Amino acid sequence: MKTLERTSLAGCAKELEANGHAERMMQRRQATLEKARMDRGLSGKHHLKIRQVADSPHSSSENYDMETPNWVLFGDNQTTVLSPEVTEGPFWVSGELVRNDIREGQAGVDLHLDIQVMDMNTCKPVPNAAIDFWHANATGVYGGVISTTNAGNPNDMTNLQNHAFRGIQMTDEDGVVEFFSKMPGHYEGRAVHIHVMSTLNATQNANSTISGGKVAHVGQLYFDMPLNEAVKLVEPYASNNMTFTQNGEDNLFAEGGATGADPVVEYTLLGDKIEDGVFAWINFGVDAGYVRNVSAAATCGEGGCVMNPSSGKGKGKGKGKGPDGMMPPPPKRQLWV
Repeated sequence: MKTLERTSLAGCAKELEANGHAERMMQRRQATLEKARMDRGLSGKHHLKIRQVADSPHSSSENYDMETPNWVLFGDNQTTVLSPEVTEGPFWVSGELVRNDIREGQAGVDLHLDIQVMDMNTCKPVPNAAIDFWHANATGVYGGVISTTNAGNPNDMTNLQNHAFRGIQMTDEDGVVEFFSKMPGHYEGRAVHIHVMSTLNATQNANSTISGGKVAHVGQLYFDMPLNEAVKLVEPYASNNMTFTQNGEDNLFAEGGATGADPVVEYTLLGDKIEDGVFAWINFGVDAGYVRNVSAAATCGEGGCVMNPSSGKGKGKGKGKGPDGMMPPPPKRQLWV
């Protein structure tokens, strides 16, 4: 396990500032935020919510206007590595498409998420990495799989061909990807979260899939509890009757925190209310020399998606009956996506 300093990439701060990377990051995120607001016809103040780790009492909340300096708004983000030991869970699907908008007309609170990937050994951005991204819908159901451990109707075979809230993006020269999604819903036994997987040296194919490469990182992103609480008060989240799990009650969240990592995204509301949407951002590091074994629940191809016979079921580490993102150890094999 890496030391806390390397895990948080604290040693990279001076280098990133000296080479102008930190300033470019802040300028880019400010411009992206402003565009997201203009696209929605929003103006005035936006409300920055500084991240809250688990249920710690040191969280804060400030209101800033569009004249707020970039450093105040985006410069206090603690670059973090998401532990590569975090499971991909029982609902990862291989063969998804390269695309940044994964909403597919689904209901929910808009989420614009900016992710920057750094090499934790060199303090440099990781270009051309395939970032796989997936999460549950507003009512806690994962599309793309058929399973009795998934929320919703396990007999709904159409869900196997449901690609909502699944997609892949290739990082640019600054190690950046952006996803347009909806805020995830909750399900029993797990805090609200998003799965991310980093595949290095992958090739984007003409049919918008990827091939080749090696999986170097699997992690999960979380949200500040006040944001989760606000989201679950609006529809369709409010109709989700499954038990709501706090970050501090989630075993996987606790495991990540024990390594010194903080996988909670920074965010600001795009407008004056949660329904206007959320702009969030996070930096995380990967170990380019690490090779991760992963197992897909289903595989998608030219003829559609099919369940893999060897796919596992959710294995309860949480408090409820729903999937907690865990699964029995997969067969020892290297995935070449």
